[in-house]
Amino acid sequence: MLYLKSCKKCGGDMYQEKDTYGHFRQCLQCGLVQDLDMKPAVPIQKPAAKAVGAPKIAVA
Repeated sequence: MLYLKSCKKCGGDMYQEKDTYGHFRQCLQCGLVQDLDMKPAVPIQKPAAKAVGAPKIAVA
């Protein structure tokens, strides 16, 4: 598919392709490549929850 004047670098025309690594767009004029499959290389892990103990009671 051809995307007219959609290159962010030079304002040129881009076409969409697919290879073994996924989908991408490439500019016909300057050669800029934009990956379309944005998957993180390493899975994002949520931080572990902090341990909650019993509330401290002040003794007078």
